[in-house]
Amino acid sequence: MIHILFTGGTISMQRDADAGGNMPVHSGEALMRLVPGVERIAPLRIEDWARMPACHFDQARLWALRERVRALSASDGVRGIVITHGTDILEETAYLLDRTLDRRIPVAITGAMRTSSDEGWDGPGNLRDAVTVAASAASAGRGAMVVFAGQVFAGRTAAKTHATDPDAFSAPHGGPIGGVVDGEVRYSAEPPRAGAPLEPASLHARVAHVPSVVGDQGTMLELARGDHEYLSPELIRGFDLYLSFAGGPSLTRLERQFGARRARALYCAVDPAIYRPLRLPRRFDLGYLGTWSADRQPKLEQLLLEPARRCPEGRFAVAGPQYPADVAWPENVGRIEHVPPHRHRAFYAGQRFTLNITRADMVAAGYSPSVRLFEAAACGTPIISDTWRGLDRFFTPAAEILLSRNSGETLAYLREIPEADRRDIGLRARAKHMKLLMAVVLFIVSALMFWRAL
Repeated sequence: MIHILFTGGTISMQRDADAGGNMPVHSGEALMRLVPGVERIAPLRIEDWARMPACHFDQARLWALRERVRALSASDGVRGIVITHGTDILEETAYLLDRTLDRRIPVAITGAMRTSSDEGWDGPGNLRDAVTVAASAASAGRGAMVVFAGQVFAGRTAAKTHATDPDAFSAPHGGPIGGVVDGEVRYSAEPPRAGAPLEPASLHARVAHVPSVVGDQGTMLELARGDHEYLSPELIRGFDLYLSFAGGPSLTRLERQFGARRARALYCAVDPAIYRPLRLPRRFDLGYLGTWSADRQPKLEQLLLEPARRCPEGRFAVAGPQYPADVAWPENVGRIEHVPPHRHRAFYAGQRFTLNITRADMVAAGYSPSVRLFEAAACGTPIISDTWRGLDRFFTPAAEILLSRNSGETLAYLREIPEADRRDIGLRARAKHMKLLMAVVLFIVSALMFWRAL
């Protein structure tokens, strides 16, 4: 039997002229009548668990939904679960269920981008596909999945990437794991490897996760300037735990100057099952992946473009958008306008070395590694990086990462490091990333256990 939990969202909505907007009016029974033939897929049981937009979910409601799914998964006769859900926080719900529940019973989460009053209402088709996925024997053991526009995504990698398109969901760092074609589920990949489910006691802790990157409101630098339109010191003092992409002295400042109860660093990491070494021909001696920015361009000139001019026999590449038309590119520098996330691994694999350049504000804060460092390290590609305070906290210079302050040092690395040493530097960086990743995982687990004990 497939148990269907209806929670509301756009899939249950139609236009209400009196209310001046869309309202969740369709019950589960009403929606099922609009999907002819769905009852032939499997025996179904319908539950109207809620009827509200996703933006009305809070921590308590989200936890209550998780507990209901957990109880259903353990009940006799249920071999699959479908959840209809608003798309605003659908990815958060999918992630929570995938990380905290037993994966043996498949949970297919779906919704709609258009209401029943709109042309091209996508709700019935998505609901039929979700039932098909939940009922398939091939779905057993895959845990929570997002089913949308004919595609199936693992719950822990699914993300809403478009605000209006019916094809609104993707998995930028993994891609779909399957699809529904002609009424059948066809899986093309295994879901990401997962350990034992996490076992938090609740979702009661308030956690602020504030990235320390250029241009964001509420960053550490803006707080230090007294510019806090988004996040004020008063709000910081109200959180039980403050997670920051910047570590080192920034954590002390958060606690002493802004009153954070507990400030901890939560650095970037990548999935080593996705970012891993790949055997490809080396197309470039040195490559760089990054969007143009005024503060990084001088270092790009110094650490890649000037070496390319001085080494005409070498092959170089710069990938990323928004570079001005007046950049003087040497003839041996290839330009790639965009490398999608699922192609990052191949881009790194095609280089002898890859260049890392850090944003100015992150250099000023220190202890602020970018995700590109960890992507390249996980792929086993040796990294040449600019220098900044705290870098040696993550990778050991000379052994796991190469530091360059000028074009001459970059050229020396390219010309003088033996091939065996080059490979060893990349492999040591990958091993260090695995240790850093385990530290992140242990930190998250210990934090959950701490809040559970409160």
